Amino acid sequence: MARTSGYHGRIDHLTDVHTIDDVVDALTWIVDDARERGDRLGLFAALYRRTTLRVREAHHSGSFDDPDWVEHLDVVFAVRYLEAYVAHRSGAPTTAAWTHAFARAAEPQ
Repeated sequence: MARTSGYHGRIDHLTDVHTIDDVVDALTWIVDDARERGDRLGLFAALYRRTTLRVREAHHSGSFDDPDWVEHLDVVFAVRYLEAYVAHRSGAPTTAAWTHAFARAAEPQ
């Protein structure tokens, strides 16, 4: 897939991802932002980013028979998480599963 507009480095553009590289950029922003704020929400994003980096590596090395489909799947799946993250950060409701996950991140260690 060709890179189009992509992620622009702001939470209000976090779901504007079109490529695996955009997903990595968005997840990196979450990790960095969470680190700056001392927020454990960044832990899931860090693990997700690590996994996405491996997918990107395999994608770029030609490991997949249908790389366009893999990139599409990666982006569609990531958008579900990114939309939930943005909703949570803005105080909007999320699905029960994400509400539970985000609440656990907010609990004391």
